Amino acid sequence: MKVKAWPTGIAPASVDIGLQQDVQVTRSRSGKHSSFEMPGASWVMTLTFPNSAEWLSRPKVEALITSLRGGANRLSAPHFGRPIPNGTLRGAPRLDAAVQPGAGQLRLKDCNGALRAGDFIGLGGQLLMIEEDAAPTAGKMTVSVNPAVRVTSAINSPVIWDRPHILWILRDKEGVKFPYRPGRMRPSFAIELVEDWV
Repeated sequence: MKVKAWPTGIAPASVDIGLQQDVQVTRSRSGKHSSFEMPGASWVMTLTFPNSAEWLSRPKVEALITSLRGGANRLSAPHFGRPIPNGTLRGAPRLDAAVQPGAGQLRLKDCNGALRAGDFIGLGGQLLMIEEDAAPTAGKMTVSVNPAVRVTSAINSPVIWDRPHILWILRDKEGVKFPYRPGRMRPSFAIELVEDWV
């Protein structure tokens, strides 16, 4: 497996991204529902590429997607719609305490600004959404995140706020079709990706 980095100079026309939760729901004969959240929530993303002239970006887009080899390789890419926080956190924040898999809260230090609900941070290659506004006190703050942390991270691990990248794999291993029509413009098309982790 190789990891292909998202190249500069290529921009999707639109991005649809969401968190696919793993929840087991059962219904009793009385009509009462019970639900259980399971580990393994994954981000899913649809990238739509614009109409493009053959001599512009289309060949690069096709080469990038083809280089994923139907899912044998991974794509390292950020959340395109919110690459940096809407909050004011910048600098070099770190974990103030180690975290274990399943954790839904992180204690941070070296924080010079706040995070707002819906902001994204990266930790250990995982993309985490901030669930509630959080502001630092004396450079420290506790944040609630979704999905839960997947891997152990040690104290002082860096917390990435600037375009945190995660690994994506093509959802459809059967292959992506690139549309061609008569004329010099190539039609728009979309690909579907799902988060992968090692």
